Amino acid sequence: MHSSEIEILFHAVNLNDRDAAARATGIVIGGRRIDWEKLLEMSVVHGIRPQLEDLLNRTGSAGIPVSIRERLGTANSENLLRQLRSITEFLQVRKAINDYGIDVVPFKGFWLAEAMYGNIAARESFDVDLFIDIQDLGKIKLLMQDRGYVITSLVTELKEEYILKELCEYNFGKFEDGTCVFHFEFHWGSSRPLFRMNISLNDLRSQILSGELQGNRLQVFSPAANLLLAVMHHGGKEQYVQLKQVLDIAHIIRMDKDIDWQWLRGEAGRFRLERVLYTGIRLANLITGVEVPAAVEREVNSGSVRRLAAGRMRMISKTVTGLGKFSFETMGWFFHIRSRDGVLLKIHFFRHYVRKVLIPWMVPRRFHYLFYNKEARINTKISHAV
Repeated sequence: MHSSEIEILFHAVNLNDRDAAARATGIVIGGRRIDWEKLLEMSVVHGIRPQLEDLLNRTGSAGIPVSIRERLGTANSENLLRQLRSITEFLQVRKAINDYGIDVVPFKGFWLAEAMYGNIAARESFDVDLFIDIQDLGKIKLLMQDRGYVITSLVTELKEEYILKELCEYNFGKFEDGTCVFHFEFHWGSSRPLFRMNISLNDLRSQILSGELQGNRLQVFSPAANLLLAVMHHGGKEQYVQLKQVLDIAHIIRMDKDIDWQWLRGEAGRFRLERVLYTGIRLANLITGVEVPAAVEREVNSGSVRRLAAGRMRMISKTVTGLGKFSFETMGWFFHIRSRDGVLLKIHFFRHYVRKVLIPWMVPRRFHYLFYNKEARINTKISHAV
């Protein structure tokens, strides 16, 4: 059985009947003890404070502490302001980059909120994510530094050859009085190569469309490409442990009429991601109530996908209490192994599970340095792993 707090959060991301979700939430609040601080903490971890505030407003004020409403309202107002500022800064950075003849395509972040949620305040985000061609990274670095951005500290500790070979993004921040006011992430892939989803901008060019943002024409990804990138990041990398990740997929598949399923299924097959894709869609159906598209209904209802989705439902319910625990991390890597196809790929993930989870758990902390990739760092005395 779910806790009262996670049950309320499930109601918060219901897209099928929000009034029914509000009535059910009122019953939970009126009949059970609610740990409001825990609920707020869980909404932060799951990235759905806008949805929780909307649900509580629909439910009514009875039994809901004023302080909880106020803190949610403040956080969501700050999120709206952050998105507006990010869009303004993005448009300026994009123009400067385009003047160099370089293409950048926004994804996740404010663009997903704008294009799929229909409201930039409805999705929490803190970064500006842009897809680029890796060949343009050198020019982008110079341009961003000229605009007052600094390279994030972790990147400066790594050797350039390691960054280009083993990572998928380069991060920049702009600071005012010691506070990071803008954070840009330039991606040349969907995730680190270890996850075997190294899709490039060239792979996605057939899915680049013309879009509009605040009266500005720009290049954007199609719903199919947005869904593929969301599945790669939220499922193929992060293992579907946040309600926000499931909500992203739900909002995208509501655009069913615009999704190029033939292209999407082909790309999912190429990267051995079919079951990750179908599991994400099944979770979106179970949690948000969004309909399963007819094009993938048979696959989404298969036995293996049902089992994978049931396991993820249990992990989503444990996201807050399970973070950092051996069993939680083990189940995450087992999801990678079970959801991806191919014997060699499964062996690859098992080896990384042994290195990343099993050995650190079995070996005393003072010996962990023996398993670090020191060659990746400029300063080999730094003691955290890559």
